[in-house]
Amino acid sequence: METPATAGTRPAPTHISSGLATPAQIKLIYLTGTRDAGITGEEVEEQSHERYGKLPLHLTKREASEFIDALKAAGLTGTR
Repeated sequence: METPATAGTRPAPTHISSGLATPAQIKLIYLTGTRDAGITGEEVEEQSHERYGKLPLHLTKREASEFIDALKAAGLTGTR
């Protein structure tokens, strides 16, 4: 039975997309950058800082996903 204190409240979401990038995403950023885009780990960090103003470790899940996609696209087109 709901009481006035609990009426209309919802449980907290279990998935928050604005949280920090997962360890797997961080690893994939560096792998994609060095293997697919042909840049160094330092260059990966420089590009992350240029795009987002922070290192890969501090990206959100959404930013990390966007950055991975950008690095993959750079690898496909051969641009750095």
